Amino acid sequence: MKKKILKFSVFLLLLPFSAKAIPPPEIINNFAPILVQGVAFFLSFILIGWVLLKKFFKKIFKWKFYIFISIIFSTSLFSIFLNFNITKEEIIKAQEVLTKLPDPNYYPVNKKYGITLKDFENILIHNEKIKIYDVRLIEEYNAGHITGAVFLKSYNLEKLDQIIEENKNYDKIILYCYDGQRSGYLTNILREKGVNAFYVNELTMNLESFWEGDYFNFTQVKLLTTKEAKKHIKNGAILLDPRNPKKYQQGHLISSLNAPFLELGNEKIIDFLNSFANETNFIGICYDNLSCFEVTVLAYRINLLYDRLYIDKKHTFLGIYATPEKLSDYLTDTINTD
Repeated sequence: MKKKILKFSVFLLLLPFSAKAIPPPEIINNFAPILVQGVAFFLSFILIGWVLLKKFFKKIFKWKFYIFISIIFSTSLFSIFLNFNITKEEIIKAQEVLTKLPDPNYYPVNKKYGITLKDFENILIHNEKIKIYDVRLIEEYNAGHITGAVFLKSYNLEKLDQIIEENKNYDKIILYCYDGQRSGYLTNILREKGVNAFYVNELTMNLESFWEGDYFNFTQVKLLTTKEAKKHIKNGAILLDPRNPKKYQQGHLISSLNAPFLELGNEKIIDFLNSFANETNFIGICYDNLSCFEVTVLAYRINLLYDRLYIDKKHTFLGIYATPEKLSDYLTDTINTD
């Protein structure tokens, strides 16, 4: 019995040094592998100590119990090592993907590559040798887009090299979205790769004569008066605040719900709208040009994209209310206008 325990102890002592499945520190940035090796190392000395102190253990079943515990622990070690081996491959793969994603701070939107709606219209009229990409959501592209524009997923960076190769014969590549953020981001990346790319920094949906599919003019969204807003709220209308959560948490109207639709994926948008009773009325509130633009896009999605977004219930967007400070006393809440 003594020899078996000694052999098992030596095995545990050597195991951490011979295990090749443990990833190096540069792959796994934590102390788990070191902890496992340390436990196995010191356990071997504990077992050796048990052999030397055998005379203090008079009951055989105790030895059987300790051996059983040792076997269980050893099995656990092997499981951990095997798991590390799998994790290593996964982490390496994840790191390879992450290295392909540029730091957003490294590619800020450069306004000098932006063109106005009028410039874009002139390019379309003169039929210049250009390629146009729509980087909005696929559902929005399918609902309507600039004639001749090709859909491009905003963060499909792996396809950029293919785009560059396919468009060598074009004089310009022009990208558009809603506000120029996504298109401007991709434009900068293409510029870094030597492509003569530009982005439209205004609302392309106002180019009615060049629009293919459902047309939505932003002037169609009704601007509500304070009297109208109070009446709709009294009748149960829901206030939607489109700002990002950080700004929303700094202060908002008490009855408003945070709905940062430009930051949400389709599934969350669908779940959000389906959570309300059928035929719910919504009012979008905004505090500045950006939030008014965001809430207008929200109106577009609620009113026109039901069939394409698979929303089960029919809701109505009543309009935009752009002076929420006038409702602060009415709703007894504080607001943030920064």
